[in-house]
Amino acid sequence: MLATIRAAQNSPLTGAPLTAVLNTGDSADMHSDLELKWYIDCMDGGKILPNSGAVGVYDGPQAWEEASYAWQPGGGPGNARFGDYGFPDIPNLLNEVVSREVDSPGSPVPWYAVYGNHDSLYFGAFPVDAALRSLAVGDKKPALYPALTQEYFSGWANDPTILTRIEHQLRTQFGQTAGMKDVPGDLARKLIAQNWFMQAHFSTPPPLVQWATALPRRT
Repeated sequence: MLATIRAAQNSPLTGAPLTAVLNTGDSADMHSDLELKWYIDCMDGGKILPNSGAVGVYDGPQAWEEASYAWQPGGGPGNARFGDYGFPDIPNLLNEVVSREVDSPGSPVPWYAVYGNHDSLYFGAFPVDAALRSLAVGDKKPALYPALTQEYFSGWANDPTILTRIEHQLRTQFGQTAGMKDVPGDLARKLIAQNWFMQAHFSTPPPLVQWATALPRRT
């Protein structure tokens, strides 16, 4: 996408040169600090290794047979319906993706960011509490929707007492909830705070790409 933006030197309608890029928000859907850094590094330009947990191994629904709601490029039960829409089988694609650096060209002009609901709330809807922060960096991950919604979030929302939240945290963290998978823990997956999201846009190192103009790179 950024390579295409860099190629768009002038407006096809007015002929005016490209002077700014506006990101309209929802840049960190899972509310992770890793996502936030990757997105900013992509916009600034540079190399990003899009992986978490074990080195060179994808640990997520697209590799888990029970997660038939997801396209599984390595082959899986859910692929029959995705194949009808032209989704191919590509063995080892996911491990390759998390093993190779992405070399982003960056934005060719100053870029601006808008704050989206997904940058503030988990999935754009759920507030972030201590239990969810613990789940994000821990060694359990929901493979099926009920593990995260019916068990975790519904209990969290329907009876928001301290004891109930502790109960649901223990059930989730120690695998007592159906549909949870073991994954490598990773402290870098920590969930961001709202002011953290905004501050990150002003505290990154200078961009690795030289701008075509001398204007500030972002606001």
